Amino acid sequence: MQNSKFINRISEYRYFIVFIMLYTTLCTLIIVGLTTLRLAERQTEFNRRTVEEVIKMETEMDNYNNILFTLRSILTTDKDLTITEWDNHMESMAIETRYPDVLAIGYLHKVPLAEVDGYQEKLNLLYQNSKITHKIYPTEKYEQNYIFTYAYPSLENRRTVGLNPTGSKERFEAIHKAIRTGNSTATIAVDLLDKNISLEKSIIIYLPIYKYLKPVTTEQERIENIRGVVALTFPLKHMIQTFYSNYQVAPDIHLEISDITDLQNPNVIYTSMEHSTPGNGFTHSIDIDFSQRNWRLTFHAPIGYQLQFGGLFTFIFLIILLLVFGILMSYHLFIKIGKQLKL
Repeated sequence: MQNSKFINRISEYRYFIVFIMLYTTLCTLIIVGLTTLRLAERQTEFNRRTVEEVIKMETEMDNYNNILFTLRSILTTDKDLTITEWDNHMESMAIETRYPDVLAIGYLHKVPLAEVDGYQEKLNLLYQNSKITHKIYPTEKYEQNYIFTYAYPSLENRRTVGLNPTGSKERFEAIHKAIRTGNSTATIAVDLLDKNISLEKSIIIYLPIYKYLKPVTTEQERIENIRGVVALTFPLKHMIQTFYSNYQVAPDIHLEISDITDLQNPNVIYTSMEHSTPGNGFTHSIDIDFSQRNWRLTFHAPIGYQLQFGGLFTFIFLIILLLVFGILMSYHLFIKIGKQLKL
């Protein structure tokens, strides 16, 4: 009789252990499922927010192009502006107030090799009321030169007048591409040549100006009838700072910007990925076209970003599961103790 009761108790505990195992498995599956669903939701939300930030960047880039088109409309005729006229136009555009991130804007005139020396005299005549004597620099001359003739916004940028960036491979390629296509063209991230401006990585955008009323339908016509280019320079750092100041969700999000115009030789122009852990967290890449350059922006949020939104929810759910388990366990023990007392 006692052996039969003992066997029945072992059988009851065995069923209880099986129940606990099934219950634990079910809870684990529920937790994994809900956590996976939550992380998928956060990935979607992360992607949406990064797209919003990229749209803001693209809007800012469009503003830079709008400035250049305005400049081109001012300089579209072959008439040379006086410095007073140039300054008045710039003041009316309120560059320093509306676009404080713009380092410099200006006009580069096309000067053939044989006319370089004479053009330096023209510059000093144009700026005869200025206390600065302008020289064309660097001193190297080329078959076709593009020399800064007007510069804005600050007085310091007047020292940019006379700068001939034709010798810079990156700048000349961008200028020539703008001329051939008739569209604005950006350089890769470059160091500035003007020694009076902080040597930080910057982007320069060029937009061609052709001779007034001359045909520019074909590429050859555009090359033959080029008058000069307008240029705008902005620091890459400003774009990064704008992103981080706007992104309030997680300040530890990392960003990498790669120039993939040449897919065979991608160029990373900015990265904070060295502070992130690859493979952990969320990653989202977006390709954008900017003034005939292709950029890939890769955003990465570390694992902390996931826990920031999904961890609390999972923790609360686990607590609830433990409470339910405790109640069931207590109820089972209460029944077992009751049965033993009756015996």
